Amino acid sequence: MLPFVGCENALGPQYAETLQVKSETKWRVSTLDDHKISKVSFKTFNSKGDIISKIEYNQNGILQSTSEFSYLNGNSSEKEVRFSNGDTIGLLIHQYEMKNGKIVSKKTTNKAGDVLDNEQLMYDLNGNVTEIVKCDGTNGCDDRIKFDNQYVNGNLTIRYTFESDGSITQKDSIVYNVSNNYFEKITSDNNGNIFFITGYSIHNDGRIESEVIKNNNGSVVEKFIYEYTYFE
Repeated sequence: MLPFVGCENALGPQYAETLQVKSETKWRVSTLDDHKISKVSFKTFNSKGDIISKIEYNQNGILQSTSEFSYLNGNSSEKEVRFSNGDTIGLLIHQYEMKNGKIVSKKTTNKAGDVLDNEQLMYDLNGNVTEIVKCDGTNGCDDRIKFDNQYVNGNLTIRYTFESDGSITQKDSIVYNVSNNYFEKITSDNNGNIFFITGYSIHNDGRIESEVIKNNNGSVVEKFIYEYTYFE
């Protein structure tokens, strides 16, 4: 049985890493011949595996944001600078509280120190998020997103996303082929109407090799590849 991990963009099997990644570059590529169109993101890591910097670009490959990360007492903070047309338009500070390697709370402030976002995250025994509690000064901590994670033989197969009113807004079904290092996430509504399908090819060391997004007709609409450098 393979353990699974959950994050914002993907759910999939967790592989044993053999090499320590130094940098990761994500490229948007042609759906026809895989030639590179634009850079999506660039991340660097320290020898412990902690992310230390991140650069993100918009659909046209133009700089959108830069982030620098720091670590203290097992927790981390992110200084994010946002850009528009080459000009700085904002500065955000994200404070992450960590427990057992998982983010359990995230607070975002602007340059003036005003709290813009305050979230608390809870996990199941398999390490997948079960609830995100969003707190603000008006409604307290009543804004909640809940997740129902369903497993077969210890492997995550379905995740439902619920809004605060209890309605199901999204269903993610995970279909994978471990022998071929590939899995798909099928995103739909509760009635089975598919929004999109995301397929991931995985290197033997557990890193994503490529990401393909299909529409509800099965046609490829976007494709990405990942490039890595490693510590010697």
